[in-house]
Amino acid sequence: MYVWANIQLLFTTIDDLSEEGFSMLVALSFIVFIILLIYVCKATAEETSKQTKEKEEKENLRRKAQNILTEIKLTHIGGHPYLQTNDNILFQIHKNNSIFFYKENTNTGQEIPINQLVKYEFKTEDQIQRDATFTRFLIFGVASVAMQKKTQIHNEYLYLSYVQNGVNIECLLKNINNEQCVGNIISTLNKIKIESANVEECTV
Repeated sequence: MYVWANIQLLFTTIDDLSEEGFSMLVALSFIVFIILLIYVCKATAEETSKQTKEKEEKENLRRKAQNILTEIKLTHIGGHPYLQTNDNILFQIHKNNSIFFYKENTNTGQEIPINQLVKYEFKTEDQIQRDATFTRFLIFGVASVAMQKKTQIHNEYLYLSYVQNGVNIECLLKNINNEQCVGNIISTLNKIKIESANVEECTV
């Protein structure tokens, strides 16, 4: 009864308001709504930022614990002896100057010393389609893309050629995260090779 009486009183008060007073009440309500909306949006943005920062810190700790210099998410197209077509992996460069293909709960072989890399190249979709060197990889998954001639494609690829246990291996991987550039991986590998060569010269 008390609540109903208050509701009746509210409607009676609104009825008694002049047109000017009612307009003022509406304007005040709108201002309160905007303030509440801004507060909610700000709180949500701060929480999202906090979660993102915590995730980044967690990832940094993981990479530090595993001695990972840098890593990038890639999709395996073909060539790697332990990976299936379209397997999503983390291509890692370790601080001990080696590379590793990481896939959770999967044996992807041993770390590969960077000095065993014969060739590593950044390739675009168009270069992959035009270069006869990569024809053998088409059966692994690039062929479906090659049919889309009319579509503008901006995929990036990492081509690797290396020797492992005396076996020559060539594999092709596709970038699945446009926020990370395959070119940065190439630059890091170049830097490590140069620094390694300098160290070898100094020890001779």
